Amino acid sequence: MMPIRVGKFVHGALRLGASGAFGKRLLVLALGMATVAAPSIPLAQTPASGAPDAVSTLPALRSRLQTALSGTGSPSALWGAQVTSLATGETWYATNAGTRFIPASTVKLFTAALFLDRLGPGFTFRTPIRIRGGLPTDGILKGPLWIEGTGDPTRSARWNQGRWELAFAPVAKALGAAGILRIEGDLICDEGGFRTTPLGRGWDWDDAAYSFAPSVSALSAEDNCVQLRFLPGPGAGSPVAIRMDPVSAGFRLENQLATSPSGDPRRLELHRLPGHDRLVLRGSIPVGGNPTTESTPVPDPARWFGDLLREALRIRGIPVTGSVVVIDNDVRRREPPSTNGWTELVSLTSPPALEIVRDMVKASRNLPAQLLWLTAGAAGSENAGPTTETTTDELSAAALGVFLKDNGFVPNDVLIEEGSGLSRRNLATPRSLVHLLRRMSEHRCREAWDLSFPVGGMDGTLSRRFTRPPTLGNVRAKTGTLRYTGSLAGYLTNAVGTPLAFAIMANGFESTADGPTVRDEIDRWIEILAQSKTR
Repeated sequence: MMPIRVGKFVHGALRLGASGAFGKRLLVLALGMATVAAPSIPLAQTPASGAPDAVSTLPALRSRLQTALSGTGSPSALWGAQVTSLATGETWYATNAGTRFIPASTVKLFTAALFLDRLGPGFTFRTPIRIRGGLPTDGILKGPLWIEGTGDPTRSARWNQGRWELAFAPVAKALGAAGILRIEGDLICDEGGFRTTPLGRGWDWDDAAYSFAPSVSALSAEDNCVQLRFLPGPGAGSPVAIRMDPVSAGFRLENQLATSPSGDPRRLELHRLPGHDRLVLRGSIPVGGNPTTESTPVPDPARWFGDLLREALRIRGIPVTGSVVVIDNDVRRREPPSTNGWTELVSLTSPPALEIVRDMVKASRNLPAQLLWLTAGAAGSENAGPTTETTTDELSAAALGVFLKDNGFVPNDVLIEEGSGLSRRNLATPRSLVHLLRRMSEHRCREAWDLSFPVGGMDGTLSRRFTRPPTLGNVRAKTGTLRYTGSLAGYLTNAVGTPLAFAIMANGFESTADGPTVRDEIDRWIEILAQSKTR
């Protein structure tokens, strides 16, 4: 057995050049894996200077690819890879292709495939908003609004012309059309459609303060994160003021931040336990600098949704004097809801699924991935009964199991328990990723699938990678990055026009101070494949 190494997670934003504490936050990861012998492929030596000539035979390509993995800057890393011709179905190269690796965000490919297969690219999320009884005649709604969450990830500024309040504009419009000028009832925010936990299964508890791991809810808005604005005091040692945008998020703040001398670096640490509202902030903000912002997950997403809806209605001149009341799955199971006596006032409708999947895969967004995963599991489970003990996560895993079996995957090649790839308990083999790529290239939803991939040197998580020919605009692939872990799976066409599906995965990779990163090694390997002239 290989020794277990313990390290920290590297958020994908760091690899994309993002600034700020969140882009650089490291999370705990423990790796344990079995040693698997590499295949007996002869190793060819790369010329000592200059780029190697493009290979034109399959044995030479195999040798070149194996040499690249054998000579990485982290000799003890475990590598696995597979390359298959889409033209013939022939496997051109494989090493440890049947070994299970921690796949990181390449898990999102399984999430996208499952969601598209079950619900289709034209699916839209509907969030019904109901009133009890008929419309009031005096312009005052004395009863509640019931907002039933279904997992829509698009109630945010990103989907609404950069303005969060526009995500709720249909509600204000419908209220105005009904002559309602004031709401004296409660906002019932129903997140009971999913039976799940605040964090995805296997997510680290100390991720909860950072925006890449927001709490999950069937009723989500603004990516379930609030912007914290930090305003340094007038002099060194004075307190730092904190404001929340767009509204307060219900934290119990412990502000231990201090103003530091001008020119000092900013230091910021955030601490919060999952499901708790106590947020501790430590560090310092230099005096005289511009106000800075960071994003942090809210402690109660459904309540946050209600607070945002209340504020959006206030902006439109419709005050709400009632309270925000949250209904979770436990309440739903005790008291199954009925629409009898309720009138649907309006339904918030998302863009089509093909756009949501594309946004999720290209930018590697974790909350939308988890919401799509849970939605795919919940689909078709309406008749399971309100008292079932099965969680939505288990339904999703079972749905994925059916998809894998129906599509001819090797049993136990894929062991996934959440949809984003943040879990260190997810496992997948390189051959399973290549098989997925092949199957989905022939799937009825292949157009939506194809459009979702980041494109080398052009967009998404590959916008700053593969920026020169022959990979520029050619590599279409999903990234996966955790500390000591890297992966890439997707498509490219080689120098003579042969379409290929590939997956490359590394676990246990540790860079030296001045050595190549796992991303560097993967990119070098991909360049060899792209410039090959094998038919």
